[in-house]
Amino acid sequence: MRKVNELRNVISDRFACEYKAYDLSKACNAYGIEPDDGLEPMHSKRKYVLSGLEKLSDDDIWKLAKRIAKEFESTAMIKAMEPYLADTELEFSFVTRRRIVDFLDSLGDMEGKISLDDFLSFIWNMSEVPDFFMGITVGEEIMSAVKRDKTMSYKELLINQLEIKYPSDKTFIKFLECLVKPEVREGEEQKKYVQEINRISRKTDMNYISVPKSQGFHITA
Repeated sequence: MRKVNELRNVISDRFACEYKAYDLSKACNAYGIEPDDGLEPMHSKRKYVLSGLEKLSDDDIWKLAKRIAKEFESTAMIKAMEPYLADTELEFSFVTRRRIVDFLDSLGDMEGKISLDDFLSFIWNMSEVPDFFMGITVGEEIMSAVKRDKTMSYKELLINQLEIKYPSDKTFIKFLECLVKPEVREGEEQKKYVQEINRISRKTDMNYISVPKSQGFHITA
């Protein structure tokens, strides 16, 4: 009982962070959440969402959490819900993602034929400047830490900075596709990546995941 109430609070907190007040009613409706009529999201977005979540049964809250994990394009949302989710709720479980990261870290050449920042820009915004006074982009900071100064490993980059454990399955699969883009790697090297990620996925996931064959990539579990 306590855990499901905690989950209600997590979901309401994240909805309040993810949505503007004027978008909240539509978002709640899309997920079957019916806030109290007397409440206005402009006054408190969190209370507005929580009032609807409190009307749902405990079983419905767990079902909602599973749906959010599969559909929500928010790293922060999935990260916040991790303590409450079984590892198999995602097509690529947290365990599988960590094992794929270990594989990439062991090879030390994730970016293949292109620069690391160009590779990462397929998924993430590398042109952002987090510190105005430093004037250094995220891409430049990563290149310095991983490639030049060697103060950050690929594993530290993916797990700690980019938080690859937590993107949606859609984003994670896009990341895997990028690993085998022709401009990144071809031939035997591409085949090696495909085979190893297939092996890791079969070992830990129960789902069948298919990535476009145009990328030379087909994952089975």
